[in-house]
Amino acid sequence: MIILWQQLAAETLNNLIESFVLREGTDYGKMRKRWKKKLRILSNT
Repeated sequence: MIILWQQLAAETLNNLIESFVLREGTDYGKMRKRWKKKLRILSNT
C-alpha cells in the first residue's frame, strides 16, 4: 500500500520525520546538525 505524505495528518507526518531524524546512523553530510534543525530541513519549513 502506498500512502502519499499529503494524505497524512500534520502530527503524523511530523512524528514520522522526527522518528527518521532520531535514527542512529542517519547521515546528513559533513556537518553535524541539531535534531531540530534536521526536522526543519526534512519538513521544508
